[in-house]
Amino acid sequence: MMTGHQKRQKKRQAELIYAANHPKQSKLSFVSVQNHNNGNTKHEIENINTEVSKNASTEIIKSVELRLSNNSNINIVQENVEATTLSVIPSKEMNSNYDDGSIDIIQEHINKIPDNLKNDFDFNINTTDNVANVENDNTSSTGYFIPPINMPTNVKVSFVNSHPIQPTGPEICFDVSKVYYRYLENKHNKEVVQRKWLSYNVINNKMYCSICMAFSTNRSLNWITGILVNVKHIYKSVEVHEISNSHKLAVNAFITGSSLKSLDLYFNDQRKKDIETRRQILERIISIILVLAKQDLSFRGHRNENCYSMQNDFSQKGNFLEIVKLVAKFDPVLKNHIDEISKKSLKMKFSTDSKNIKGPRGRGSFNTYLSKNTFNKIIIIIGNLMKKKIAQEVIEAKIFSLEIDSTQDVAVMDQLSLCIRYVLKGEVQERFLKMMEVKSSTGIEQYLLVKENLDSLSIDLKNLVSESFDGASNMSGQYSGLQAQLKKDSPSSIFTHCHAHVLNLIIGDATNCCISSQNLFVHCQKTAVFISRSYKRSNLWKTILQKKNGHEKLIKLKKIGETRWNSKDGALKAIFHSVYEENDKRERYICLLEVLHSIGYDNIADGETAAEARNLLDKWTQFDTILTSFLYLHVFSKATPVSKYLQTKCLDYLAAWNQIVTFQKEIKIISNDFDIIYEQAKKFSQFMEQRTKILPNVFIETKLPEQRKRKIKKMSGELLDDEVVVNDPIKLYRVQVFRIIIDKLSMAIEDRFFKNKNIFQALSFFDPNRFIDIKNKILTFDGENEIIFKNFCNTNGLQPNIVQEELINFSSSYESIAKSLEGEYACESELSDVSDENIDKQPNVESESPPKRLNTNSICKKCIPCVMKLLYKYNFHTSAFTNLYLVYKYILTLSCTQVHCERSFSKLKIIKTRLRSSLSQELLEPLLLISIESDKIPDIQEIITCYANSSLELQKLLLY
Repeated sequence: MMTGHQKRQKKRQAELIYAANHPKQSKLSFVSVQNHNNGNTKHEIENINTEVSKNASTEIIKSVELRLSNNSNINIVQENVEATTLSVIPSKEMNSNYDDGSIDIIQEHINKIPDNLKNDFDFNINTTDNVANVENDNTSSTGYFIPPINMPTNVKVSFVNSHPIQPTGPEICFDVSKVYYRYLENKHNKEVVQRKWLSYNVINNKMYCSICMAFSTNRSLNWITGILVNVKHIYKSVEVHEISNSHKLAVNAFITGSSLKSLDLYFNDQRKKDIETRRQILERIISIILVLAKQDLSFRGHRNENCYSMQNDFSQKGNFLEIVKLVAKFDPVLKNHIDEISKKSLKMKFSTDSKNIKGPRGRGSFNTYLSKNTFNKIIIIIGNLMKKKIAQEVIEAKIFSLEIDSTQDVAVMDQLSLCIRYVLKGEVQERFLKMMEVKSSTGIEQYLLVKENLDSLSIDLKNLVSESFDGASNMSGQYSGLQAQLKKDSPSSIFTHCHAHVLNLIIGDATNCCISSQNLFVHCQKTAVFISRSYKRSNLWKTILQKKNGHEKLIKLKKIGETRWNSKDGALKAIFHSVYEENDKRERYICLLEVLHSIGYDNIADGETAAEARNLLDKWTQFDTILTSFLYLHVFSKATPVSKYLQTKCLDYLAAWNQIVTFQKEIKIISNDFDIIYEQAKKFSQFMEQRTKILPNVFIETKLPEQRKRKIKKMSGELLDDEVVVNDPIKLYRVQVFRIIIDKLSMAIEDRFFKNKNIFQALSFFDPNRFIDIKNKILTFDGENEIIFKNFCNTNGLQPNIVQEELINFSSSYESIAKSLEGEYACESELSDVSDENIDKQPNVESESPPKRLNTNSICKKCIPCVMKLLYKYNFHTSAFTNLYLVYKYILTLSCTQVHCERSFSKLKIIKTRLRSSLSQELLEPLLLISIESDKIPDIQEIITCYANSSLELQKLLLY
């Protein structure tokens, strides 16, 4: 059974055949071509997409559907230009060229014929013979007398211009002066005019009319196939043909084709203009799509997405169509497009409504470029192009590292984020690559999912040098986890438990290791929830805080998140300010006490709420709570900067290690500062006790309370006390709280961070800060250092002796070489301000100190990225320090964190919200790519070309 499209196509072909054979068809006609095999007639008309003038004949419009633009100034004279029918004279009849360039034009025209029709004809053109005939000037060759049937107008004009061929000589049997010339006589003069339309072939003794051969529609004329020369009648035959109607029509067609712009060329130019207009429309539409995607905004509305509703200014159509309408107000190209499609859409709606058509109506060939299918397809195309671009960079870099993590989205789907790290052109790159739905969370299933997606991008896991995950057993398990599966493809790859996650776990352990620390953060959470649970209590907090601080920014009490990094630090600072703040500026602690006192004692709340407020007030006035808070403020003042630094983009392994070692040293310093912390907490409580005397029911403790001495009952006959009871509260606090917290921190750092200690020791050889030690032979390559250095070089597949020699030579000249880079770029690793920290976090309360930024004209010269840039800039990696360059590239490729995955999860929460929970995985991934890796968005013209190649119909509309 034929489909609807086939039926319409068959009907259309029948209409074209009928119009071509109509007796009133005087301008254009279709010549049937007989198939030599079966005698069937071939009729094919394709891609007639040009415009005809309103003044053109209605017969032409019906038969060929050609449209000229309304502003065309070309007056079409009566002509008989043959319509192209996709048939060509067999090559055995074409032995010569019409002129120097016509054979190329003919061949180009043949190449445009669809492949499904080429099999029906023989298109072999013997170009070698043609050129030879031209060079020998064999003008009597039969090839010059083959009519250019179904050729473009410019080819026909070229054919006529290659004539006349009028040989002379004794072998000519007729009077040349009478045949080749005619005489114009009047009273005053007598003129001789050459008949340039006439050509004579000596070989077959026939005369031809070159103009009729090219432009006549009457293919049965003898002057087209050649009239045999008869001396008796030839003179009369020439005169009769010269004044015939068919010859005049052919001359008119030739004049039109040669004096005005060729119709074929005109139609091609008009088609190019139409294509250019459509591409300009798509440019604007794609720009709007990119803006919405980069800003993480939704595209569609709830209703009113039809084109005929675009003229209605009062209906909500969604972000995409509303921005299109806004841009159209200032852009004539988009405005004309919207006006045109609105009218067509409204006309189609009235037509279908009048016919009572039910169900899907379809758009036919009506393209608006504004439908949801269009922008969804464009979004997917952009995502695919971005992934290919990133994958190409990874393949060029050769070695890479993986950062993988998973989370659950709002639609209760387990999403696996795949990020990739590599070094390209001396620069470290960390890119989000894929967001995949996980059906099974086992290590083998995750491995198969990762491998399948990397294989689709032609990324080979054999080039993997490291992977970084969190501590989940399905990923970090050394026997059946994802780590173990990846090592089957790359046995030498290094697994790293994300340093940022490790530090978060260490802080979590240290804040939950004793009763005092547990109580402190429970009080923080309860207080924040208690205040924020009621708008009345929140307003009371804001009112009191505004009276204290004036017009300063109002700070909310921070809740403690289970997975949010540094949330406990923020919760304490929201009450006690920074550890280095002066006591007279710690107004938020006073405000908190006033709020709790007002709620608990001023009869503005119910009994249960008032009792809870009084309980919290009692907890915050205890000296144990204040002292523990100051202890953690000191710890967080060292841990928070390290945590933020470990969240820096493109952080290298050695820089992370240096920060961890520094943090460990600072914790050891704090372990000796108990007396300083105690005195600071005591001064604070004494100062606040003076400030709160106006509150009758607030009593702030200024020292640790003494515990009641326990009396142990002596047994009969017992004479001595074996147990010494310590009653000093300060000593008890030092032993039971302070030492436990500090020791927990120190042990956790040692246990969790020093698993890859050998790698850190090997990397220290390549630290630019140690170059002076290598130069002065303080850092040597013997003993244990030699073993560590050799193992590291063997892991990279390099010879230790050569690497050692290059490192010694480079370290000795590094200072002088690095001076040449002064003022060229700033080192990004030295920036302490982390702009990409979790996007869903609340604003920072305070920072310990203003973020330090380097002058844009400075260079640190003390980090591995700087060394890598220097090696790449001066092309040392191809000459003196090839092996050293490979080592630094390997070091910078190693991934020590997977915080880039956490950034993608933050974007995931913004894009896939409760209102967009049905967003498909096919669209979610490219939207994330556009939002996160916006610098990899391809050129708009490339996007349009890929979109056009997605269907045959779009190719006709958008490709030249």
